Amino acid sequence: MPSDGLWGWGSGYVPHAEADYERWIVGEVPHVAALADDRVIPSAPAFIAGLSMGGFGALRLGAKYPDRFRGISAHSSVTTLGRLAEAIAEPLDALPGFGRPDGTALHWLETNATRLPPLRFDCGTDDHLLAGNRALHAALESRGIPHAYEEFAGGHDWIYWRLHLADTLRFFGGIGDRTSGPPS
Repeated sequence: MPSDGLWGWGSGYVPHAEADYERWIVGEVPHVAALADDRVIPSAPAFIAGLSMGGFGALRLGAKYPDRFRGISAHSSVTTLGRLAEAIAEPLDALPGFGRPDGTALHWLETNATRLPPLRFDCGTDDHLLAGNRALHAALESRGIPHAYEEFAGGHDWIYWRLHLADTLRFFGGIGDRTSGPPS
């Protein structure tokens, strides 16, 4: 669940002229993890998770690069770059992908539907992003894309995220290695 360093008010985890946040998350973070710990294999699938704008990054990047991730989980997610307007002050038209289909999580979830790793996401019933999460859930259901979606009491805050991080960890723990089956 790496952060983008709080670039501006939100990078969207997409490539920008001065920094490629997508490449950083998908390529550089796993490489640096392997350098820091010789037990990490750089080419091994990893898990991706995030919250709020990071939830958007997890959904979009996990779906865009399905062979890189063993599972995807998101909490209280922004679901399109357009929804970032609710949270950031910068002009959205400066974000690469804004207004284009690939600026949505759904675009990549549809594009790679047959190759997606296990996917879950949740949102608080008092969260201002609840409508977008419900819409994404409905779109995935209507397209027959497997996923788990849950709603819990709570808002868009650290109280909610601290409580539901355990849901992500349990979900990832139950996935196992896709090439050798679930853990015994």
